[in-house]
Amino acid sequence: GRLAVWGRFPRLFFALNISPPTPYGVEAIFGQILRGFLSNVNGQDLSKDASKLGDATQSVCARVSQKLLPTPVKLHYNFDLRHIARVVQGLLLCDRETIEGREYLIKLWRHECECVFGDMLSTQDDKDWAHLAIAQVIEDTFGPKVAKAVREHGVFVNFMREEAAEDTPPHDVERIGT
Repeated sequence: GRLAVWGRFPRLFFALNISPPTPYGVEAIFGQILRGFLSNVNGQDLSKDASKLGDATQSVCARVSQKLLPTPVKLHYNFDLRHIARVVQGLLLCDRETIEGREYLIKLWRHECECVFGDMLSTQDDKDWAHLAIAQVIEDTFGPKVAKAVREHGVFVNFMREEAAEDTPPHDVERIGT
């Protein structure tokens, strides 16, 4: 029956348990980062929306992880704190000067949620459900008026900025050709 383990062998191992942070802890971390980023954006104080964005991101992550469980075909359907961090990171990569207002910020947040959560999904039904869940979270968090204003998807890219092209030094074609 039982496999005997050498008495000194278990001392070579240890168990480490790190419990996930509470929703309050997650909001404290990412909310503070977003409040600092959104404190003075084009003369507007959007920092009051920082905690709402953090709560909304947690809500999207919770809904997606409760509904879209991992299966043998969809083993990669594991959503955790890392995905919340990627949404916040995507918001922070935007130049503060390009944020035109509250609706623009929420469209950017929606875009980041769809990139982080939606791009991981493998079936069109799951993607459609995730888009509806994100829209429902926007309506629950910011109200139906804002949800209607940000219903259309925005396209956010960083490779079309003129500053990015000016920052890169020109190649010396003559030197390369020799």
